[in-house]
Amino acid sequence: MSRVPAAALVLLVATALTCSQPGTLGAQASKYSDTYADSWAVIIGIDAYQKAPRLNYAVADAQSVAALLPSLGFRPERILLLLDGAATRARIELAFYRDLKGMGPDDRLLVYFAGHGETLTTRTGEEGYILPVDADPNNLPLTAVAMDDFQRTARRLTAKHYFFVMDACFSGFAATRTASEKAPTQQHRSAALREPVVQVLTAGRKGELSIEEGGHGLFTRRVLEGLRGLADSESQGVISAGQLAAWVEQRVIRDSRGKMTPQFGKLDGEGHFMFFLSAVGSQARPPAIDLSGTFTGMIQGQSDSTPYTIPVTATLAQRGKNVSGTWTTARASGTMTGLVDGTVLRAFRVEQAAPCAATFHGSGVSHQSNNSVGGSYRGTDCNGGAAVSATFTLSRVPAEARLDDRPLDPQDLLNIAVSYLSQQRYEDALDYLDQYLRAAERSGNEGLEARALGFIGMARAGQRRFGDALKSYQQSLGLFEKLKDENMQGILVFQLGALYFDQGDTTSSVPYFERSRAIAEKLGQEPQLARALYYLGLVAARQGRQADALSLLDRAASLADRHSIAERSMIRQKRDEVRASLPR
Repeated sequence: MSRVPAAALVLLVATALTCSQPGTLGAQASKYSDTYADSWAVIIGIDAYQKAPRLNYAVADAQSVAALLPSLGFRPERILLLLDGAATRARIELAFYRDLKGMGPDDRLLVYFAGHGETLTTRTGEEGYILPVDADPNNLPLTAVAMDDFQRTARRLTAKHYFFVMDACFSGFAATRTASEKAPTQQHRSAALREPVVQVLTAGRKGELSIEEGGHGLFTRRVLEGLRGLADSESQGVISAGQLAAWVEQRVIRDSRGKMTPQFGKLDGEGHFMFFLSAVGSQARPPAIDLSGTFTGMIQGQSDSTPYTIPVTATLAQRGKNVSGTWTTARASGTMTGLVDGTVLRAFRVEQAAPCAATFHGSGVSHQSNNSVGGSYRGTDCNGGAAVSATFTLSRVPAEARLDDRPLDPQDLLNIAVSYLSQQRYEDALDYLDQYLRAAERSGNEGLEARALGFIGMARAGQRRFGDALKSYQQSLGLFEKLKDENMQGILVFQLGALYFDQGDTTSSVPYFERSRAIAEKLGQEPQLARALYYLGLVAARQGRQADALSLLDRAASLADRHSIAERSMIRQKRDEVRASLPR
């Protein structure tokens, strides 16, 4: 479903704001400080139009924007939310004529609109309208909110900074483009806060359609992600409107495959609208807990002292506080149940149904938000009676992600990135991994930094960016060597070997595979040993050493079958091919 293109709302509002009359931008310029005294927002979202086509997610988008704003320094009592039936023409006009009268000269105003808009062409040009819930598309002048109405209202407003964010596509405004992902310096930031400004960010140009998918408008989803911290490219705790626009623009163009081209500009003034992350006095509400949905992640554990790592997918349903669902890996499947109690899942139980029956009990199982769950469990392997202990992390499949009303924490960033990696959405994964890396660097935790670099290497390898992937892997390996973490060293040298092998450079790959093999043998990690032997067998086969290849692949297949690793059928197939190629 797409949203109908909107009219040129912002130009007319901005024109009114720049008039040299009492209460306008120019008249107040000398009185501005380098802070915000107060923050105001008018948030409008309409799905259930009375006479215009219905939309799907405009209300959800407006609610998500309003829910996030307290964490950005907007007091709840200063946020006016108009949804569906409340967003009549009369009520929208009242919001600007009455509800914003208390704004002061050092305040800021954010206006967000998600709904239909229309442009009428007259003999003198174009006239823009936004459609309230009771608008008649066939009689816009009498039933919609004309941009001229905003002119009269804007002359009475006294705030210094205005930012209009419109999840609709339109053009027809003359703006100076100033989008940049580079964060302003402290000196520039102070100067920008002392200057008035009117800025606008729209979902696209006139004639394009604002796409809705995955429970939100595509454009608004990226705006929310940016404001939750991803657009803070230099981790300064502040995002300018220009930074947000630059971050959103390239991702919306990519996500929509060029069908949407967000437009950003400065309509008047020399300042910059700013968002401050984790603002003092934030009154963000904790998210309502609902773990229903599809999650992906990783299980890391030990069975009879043999470590393993395996991807897992879980589908959960929550009724009240009770959570239940199914899970699958490459080697097993079953069910899970638990009871939501604050941030803990109590009475957590994992039942394995295939390939054989087993029961595991969880401890310390917690959820960071609606979007991620992690914890540990213990039990006995049904195949041989070995003791099993494991930890797991699950994150909601990104298309279903709930946009909670709070900034992302590092674990959120990593969980979402891993989920994107599992779907081979490497650009999206890198958005979150870059932010996770900056958080790790700020914390001074070299283990987290090394892990971030390793995942970044995986994403860049998936993009076929060999040089970038090599650099990230080597940086990660260097840190794990410094930390004397042999387990992670083994994983990293294997990834480096695979990177060279995929480039056709078998000579450079061998030392890394041999080192991975040695570490796996030392630590007793037979699944990882099977993978190293498999690649060494492939190298031998490429070099024409078929007897060596068969010996390596035979051993790899035996270990793969013993531990039911995901690659076992591929290993057996290659072994059989090599065996068939040998003279009888």
